[in-house]
Amino acid sequence: MEPAKILVIGNSDGIGLATTRLLLDEGWQVIGVSRSDSPIANPRYRHTTLDVLAPEYVDTLKKLIDGEDGLDTCLFCVGVGNQIEEEFWRGESKTIATNFLSAVQTLECLLPAWLAQKRGHFIGLSSLADTLRVPDAASYCSSKAGLSNFLESTGLRVRQRGVSISNIRFGFVDTKMAHSPVKPAMMTPEAAAQIILKVIDKKPLRLSRPRCILPVIAILSAIGWVQTTWQLNR
Repeated sequence: MEPAKILVIGNSDGIGLATTRLLLDEGWQVIGVSRSDSPIANPRYRHTTLDVLAPEYVDTLKKLIDGEDGLDTCLFCVGVGNQIEEEFWRGESKTIATNFLSAVQTLECLLPAWLAQKRGHFIGLSSLADTLRVPDAASYCSSKAGLSNFLESTGLRVRQRGVSISNIRFGFVDTKMAHSPVKPAMMTPEAAAQIILKVIDKKPLRLSRPRCILPVIAILSAIGWVQTTWQLNR
């Protein structure tokens, strides 16, 4: 019997790399796509170096998918988080395109075949920041809000046709994206990878971790809503 096959996009470091290693340990066949070369050498792993913002991303991904039988799982780990540079105001559109638009394009490539075969599972990594208003990270929070809404709305639409979509909302994970000076309940990439494997198995529409900071996120979200409403009504 052929090992289970998964496409992991954004896996040359961080959560994607840790999850790829765990999947290989569990016997999966992994196809990796990342803008950087992979440090993994394994007979069940194949890597394509490709940036999700490259003009040829969609066409190259379609060709890659078309050549793979039994590819019905995709983990999308791509993400960047830049603070606003007030003097020049640059990089915001790139952050949104990376975190949100590229995920939409990836799912567009996968869904037709999955809907036809009535089988498939797309897992996207969003953030607990998707409900927050953070002045210094507007593009990050906005792109994650869009991603969460898109994944969950689309997941509700396609689940009756045999396709599952899971939105994983992580808090701080010890990667290069963790910029904040305060990082409560920060997880290791390996801990995040263990959670992802459970999501692959159970296929929930949404999973938010760690649970211990969810009340804090709810309070911060409410404060942001009050601040915005107050500004509108001044």
